[in-house]
Amino acid sequence: MGLNNIRSSLFGFQALINVLLARFPEAESACSRGIELCPDLGYNYKLRAYTRIRQDNPLGAVEDCTTELVLRDDDAGVLALRAWASFQAGDYDGVVVDLERAMEIEPGRRFYYVDCVRLVDAYQILGRDREVVDFCSEIIKPRLEKSLLEELFIRRAIAHAKLGIIESAINDCTSAIRIAHPECLIDLLELRAQLYESEGRGELAECDRLQAKAIRRSEAHMSEWVSAGAVKRLAALCSDSLLVASLVVLINLFTGILVASVSTESTYHFLASAAVILGALPYLFLLSVLDYAFVFLAPLCLFVLIPVSILISAGGPHQSILSGFIDPVVRVFAFVLVSMIFSSWLYRALMESSGRQATIGKLLANLQVTSVKGGRLSFWRATKRHFFRIVAGFPTLVALAVLVFSLGFELPLFIKCLAGASSLVVLYLSIGAWTRPGIHNSLSASIVSDSFRFKH
Repeated sequence: MGLNNIRSSLFGFQALINVLLARFPEAESACSRGIELCPDLGYNYKLRAYTRIRQDNPLGAVEDCTTELVLRDDDAGVLALRAWASFQAGDYDGVVVDLERAMEIEPGRRFYYVDCVRLVDAYQILGRDREVVDFCSEIIKPRLEKSLLEELFIRRAIAHAKLGIIESAINDCTSAIRIAHPECLIDLLELRAQLYESEGRGELAECDRLQAKAIRRSEAHMSEWVSAGAVKRLAALCSDSLLVASLVVLINLFTGILVASVSTESTYHFLASAAVILGALPYLFLLSVLDYAFVFLAPLCLFVLIPVSILISAGGPHQSILSGFIDPVVRVFAFVLVSMIFSSWLYRALMESSGRQATIGKLLANLQVTSVKGGRLSFWRATKRHFFRIVAGFPTLVALAVLVFSLGFELPLFIKCLAGASSLVVLYLSIGAWTRPGIHNSLSASIVSDSFRFKH
């Protein structure tokens, strides 16, 4: 018996692997073989029930769950699984019985998204609207998961409307609209418009309908938006980079003038640092162009670590310069680094979240930055869009680090070849950022479009 138990468990493990690979017929077959070897092992019944649900065999799943409950009648998970199968089979009374019992055994299941929504849907299908209102009112809490909270508000609004409690239904619609996903807004606005109309509040109903039409029109337009071309994106990027680089130089020169005016001892260091900053303008420009890759770490490497390491390793006559010059220059480079990060961030985030919805470079190239629905970005989303460039730039940063350190030291030929390959990776990623939408757009759910020109 012990050997059969082990073999049955192995078949269960094989079935689990097949489920993960979405091979449900093979998983069901493995579970069946495990059940034949050891009918008392409930795990295989539970897993086979799941595979049968996924293969649209709810009655078979109900049978398996019932057998499992004979072995263990207090398993809330199996009760919820049977409720899922019963819902597919159209046995809504069975859904209510199983889920109510599962939530009694395991109270935390009351806040499980799927179980909660399935129970409310079963109540509604059975016409038990008062129970919908009572259950939703009991579950709705301020800290509830946003998606579940939205669904409960919608269902309670519908139940209130069926019970003739229109004002409460309107309040629930309003609460749902405040937190609703954009895809649900049209239906919610139209539902609230109907409720307003039933109350004789025609002006409010018309406002909701107009808003729903505007959203629908925007979605229709955005389904045909014209992506910004590579040349325009590159032109906008270069224009913005020149502006950011110039802004960084002005900030640092102004700061240096203030420092020199209050301390005569720092005048020499300021003049030397000013020359360094002005000489760095082309590199600041290049760095700004590639800022999608170097938001944080690359400026540190290029402006602080690499110059310091070169001066320190040089030795000889440079040591006398280091004693009086290296510390101030390092401080200047550090300030350049910080001012560049903040200038680039604030410039892009403020401009892209403004009414113009574009930086100056993008305006010159007739480009706009919007959400995927065509709306204006918030400052927070524009900030995320800017700093998500780190994700896209991380491989580039690694490749650049390999290139710099391999060229600076005596290394085997294999490492030299790796450095050459890394430089090609840098070039590929840089060109890729100019010729197609970046990963930062995908992560921040935003797009760069060609001044909202649409294909008509």
